[in-house]
Amino acid sequence: MFTIGIYPRKSVYRDNSDSVQVQIQLCKEYAGIIYKDQDVEFRIYDLDEGFSGKNTNRPSFQQMMQDVRANLLDVVMVYKLDRISRNVQEFSSMYEVFQRHNVSFISVKESFDTTTPMGRTVMYILAAFAQLERENTSERVADNMLALGTSGKWTGGKCPSGFTSVRQKCGDKEHSFLIVDPEKIWLPKLLYSLLLDGYTITAIERYC
Repeated sequence: MFTIGIYPRKSVYRDNSDSVQVQIQLCKEYAGIIYKDQDVEFRIYDLDEGFSGKNTNRPSFQQMMQDVRANLLDVVMVYKLDRISRNVQEFSSMYEVFQRHNVSFISVKESFDTTTPMGRTVMYILAAFAQLERENTSERVADNMLALGTSGKWTGGKCPSGFTSVRQKCGDKEHSFLIVDPEKIWLPKLLYSLLLDGYTITAIERYC
């Protein structure tokens, strides 16, 4: 029996990336073409939806690597390289484990052959670009959050004491804004008044 491990993952940043089920189906169809004369068995590692590809702290990924080390897989297949890793160093370490256990690696989208030097070179180049894309995406998200905060919009999280978050229309979009909660603002006012009266932090804690 020839065992193929399929690893799908949906992007944590983009809602329009291919769904986990679509990735699994495309991998199975591709395997049916290149291994049409083999008796194939699939193992699906599909519990990492929503996990970021920036590191390997993902439950299905860890399970897959355990199966690789236990020599339970002949091939690891992904729909696209950045589904399994967006970090060149971690990808290199992962692929070294594959090689030690004679596990082939296939990416359907990029269609490279890791049994040749050129195929391995292309794979590492693509891994480098996947890492670059992840870092650029992270920067864009951070810049967007900073721009929202700078313009007075609330970017989410636990509201400060004495405030509440409301949705308001701003142009053609809705954004969150912080407003004073008249029923709760007394508490931070009390704490500040005690501080201004000379109470230490420890004394204020005891008072509360």
